[in-house]
Amino acid sequence: MTEATRDVMEAIFSPKSVAIVGIPAGMKMGRLFLMGLQSAGYRGALHLVNPKLDELDGMKVLRRTGDIPGPLDLAIVLVPREHLPDIIDELGEVKTTAAVIFTAGLGELGSDGMKQQRQLVDRARKNGIRLIGPNCQGVYAPRSGLSFFPGMPTRTGNVSFVSGSGSLASLSVGRGASRGVYFNKVISFGNAADLSASDFFSHFGDDPETRVIISYIEGIPEGRRFFETIGAVSAEKPVVVWKAGLTDYGARAAHSHTGALAGDEQIWRSALVQAGAVPVSGMDEMIDAAMMLSFSSMPVGDRVAILSGPGGLAVSAADAAAKAGLRLAALSDDTRKKIAGVLPPAGISVQNPVDVGLGASGNVEQYTKPARYLMQDDGVDVAVVIGGTFVKETNQIYRRELIAARNDTNKTLVVINLPEFARAVQDDDTDTDFIEAGIPVFPSPERAMVALGGAARYGRYLKDCVGSPDD
Repeated sequence: MTEATRDVMEAIFSPKSVAIVGIPAGMKMGRLFLMGLQSAGYRGALHLVNPKLDELDGMKVLRRTGDIPGPLDLAIVLVPREHLPDIIDELGEVKTTAAVIFTAGLGELGSDGMKQQRQLVDRARKNGIRLIGPNCQGVYAPRSGLSFFPGMPTRTGNVSFVSGSGSLASLSVGRGASRGVYFNKVISFGNAADLSASDFFSHFGDDPETRVIISYIEGIPEGRRFFETIGAVSAEKPVVVWKAGLTDYGARAAHSHTGALAGDEQIWRSALVQAGAVPVSGMDEMIDAAMMLSFSSMPVGDRVAILSGPGGLAVSAADAAAKAGLRLAALSDDTRKKIAGVLPPAGISVQNPVDVGLGASGNVEQYTKPARYLMQDDGVDVAVVIGGTFVKETNQIYRRELIAARNDTNKTLVVINLPEFARAVQDDDTDTDFIEAGIPVFPSPERAMVALGGAARYGRYLKDCVGSPDD
């Protein structure tokens, strides 16, 4: 990435000055941008522009974009498309670095709209301005006080998000927060007429505040550069890609949404895996992957030990592990003897998966001690624990002991907190306590194994194609 591009990214994600051009007087969509900045606590210079207003909510409103005191880092442009060329020229007058074009009705509408979009990019480049969009929400960066909407989380995290959809980006931020996944930077790039997904992948790859990159992609006009960028970034940190528009119906919807072109699902998935990315399908799977990768030490191994109270779930978890490309770890004789020493003689299994029996729901040590023994086994990379107790007080001990075992062994621990257990115990703190300890929690073994499988494949990629950090 060139120094000039770094300066542009700094202006986008950490702007010292922001202008909202075309701020509406009433409660229209564009008003939410101002409310979002206020809600997120933006502390830089904030300028509003509307030729029909003098003030808004006690803030001075400029009549003309060219009256903004420059230089300006970031403009959020809400004007109708016929006014865009003149606004770009006026932004050039005040030496604007970058502009989010919220306005829709350009490249996604076909050849005429695409022509206007290209002309807009040419005009911006002549004025020294880089564009995000058009047809996008722009930037969410809680550390900088930037937000799409009011009420979005102000807590910052280590996950950054490259999204072709603004609404999906904002929804994913909320979904992530409910699972303990918090974001550092989010970009909604819309039609990507100028700055593209590859530009933002590259920036997040260099960004020391970003540990995991997730993405929602509808189409890529620059396929070779996209995969080369993914490959370069994946060598340093995990990249999760949700590629939409892979069916005929989805492709038509994607084209009308952002003008994106689709592609064959199997070809896309194979190309992503070859580039080191973690392909996912759907928002839950994307957030699950973000949780697993951001909470785990890299590289994640694929030798899994499963411990469960409910016997049927031990079997289904083993099936899910196999489908996800994971291996059941071969437990040592010593580990099996230790586990057998704390379990009743009947109704259990000390093989992998370890079935501690439903009796463990009333005896917390029959969960926690075997879990610790599994994490102490040199042949185990990841321990997956399913279940819990039926008493709120012993459930607190269950959480405390599992967290301590993970901390003592530094092994990856994955917890399945069944909603049925949580309701029976009336204990709402299980997810929270594990998440605050940096332990990924899932509502089912199937979701956990899909996320763990993706993390393990990325771990193998690091070892086989890049070289393990320990090598």
